[in-house]
Amino acid sequence: MLTGLRLHGEKVKSFMFANEKQEKSFNELQKLIIETIEATRTVSFNLAPSVLSDYGVSPAIRILTEQVSKAANIEIDFVEIKIKRLPEGIETCLYRICQEALHNAVKYSEATNIKIQLSISENYVNLLIDDNGKGFDLSNLKKGLTGSGLKNMQTRAELLNGQWKLQTKQEQGTKITVKIPLSPEPKINKSKRKREVA
Repeated sequence: MLTGLRLHGEKVKSFMFANEKQEKSFNELQKLIIETIEATRTVSFNLAPSVLSDYGVSPAIRILTEQVSKAANIEIDFVEIKIKRLPEGIETCLYRICQEALHNAVKYSEATNIKIQLSISENYVNLLIDDNGKGFDLSNLKKGLTGSGLKNMQTRAELLNGQWKLQTKQEQGTKITVKIPLSPEPKINKSKRKREVA
């Protein structure tokens, strides 16, 4: 609804204003609409839907992609292969990584299409998020994966003994792959047990 309001405002902007005061007021209104869209999008990204705990990660991601696609006017293809209910920690991890990746794609990449695939192979669950956006230069991340939630995604996967990989080039899109063992032993538990043994 807010996106539609913004687009309608862009059409109105093409008409002549009676004076500069009207034009200034209209521009301030447009700015407020854009800020409201961004704030609403951020809140929706931060919420963990009840469908995640009730039905699992696959339905939760599907609903998330439908909401983001509609709000941002981006085509999002979601494919799930051999997915069943997973341990709660893994489901939350996958959902949050997908959530963060979608947020980045919408906010920074200027992508028109995003592909998401969730699958299970052997004893691993795999998540792929691939967009056709503008990508970026990895050399700009020399000081580490700071900003844009990249470090958060990596940390979430590694806490479950998983693998997280980022592939991107300027004007060639961005691909994020995640591989998590289905029976992971969280690193925080390993550290705790070492302290107990000591």
